[in-house]
Amino acid sequence: MFRLLETIRVRFYRAENLSFHYRRVHRSTGSGTVAAAVLEAAEETLRMQTGRAISSPGRHRLRIEYAGTRIVTAEALLYRPRPVHALALMPPRSTDGMAIDYRLKYADRAKIDSTSCMLPPGVEPLFCHNGMVLESRYASVAVFRDGRWYTPRTVMHPGTARERLLEQGRLIAADIPAADLACCERICLFNAMLDPGEVCIDPSRVFLFAPPDCAHASHAAARGA
Repeated sequence: MFRLLETIRVRFYRAENLSFHYRRVHRSTGSGTVAAAVLEAAEETLRMQTGRAISSPGRHRLRIEYAGTRIVTAEALLYRPRPVHALALMPPRSTDGMAIDYRLKYADRAKIDSTSCMLPPGVEPLFCHNGMVLESRYASVAVFRDGRWYTPRTVMHPGTARERLLEQGRLIAADIPAADLACCERICLFNAMLDPGEVCIDPSRVFLFAPPDCAHASHAAARGA
């Protein structure tokens, strides 16, 4: 059975936005019982790790991995945003050429993470399909133009932060052509751990990139090609 993952933000020793995480688990499994069990595991981990792994009021990440009705792992980790200074436009395909299925929040991220293997540090993939922006490898995307924040109408995975911000009216869902990114004022990445505005990329730092087969590249390097 495949494993799913839930990532929950903790600040000031409190788990945030739990109702949205409950919704996602319920949608993913069709079970309110499983959704309740995941949140219970998160709360128990928070109680057990406060003063240990969660040793300050700063931002921490509860990582709950589950398969069916079974909680596989539950841990608390200090969270540090990764630096991103550029985005590489590419199709949502892994380095073996297969389309990436990320309709659910799978714990196995090997295929989606493989897309960054030939990118330099600080450059994140920005997936596009039929000329439209979808999302990045680890976050939803929002663009700022004409005084409003917009997020892609069609995405690979509807994240909890995206759902919450749309409900609050802080984002507008719209088709975002990749060709129009240069006309935006700002491009931001956000997710359950990151608020819009924390990780922003200047539109001039977005470029086209077609990732080669990393396995092939590694073999060629080993042969001295």
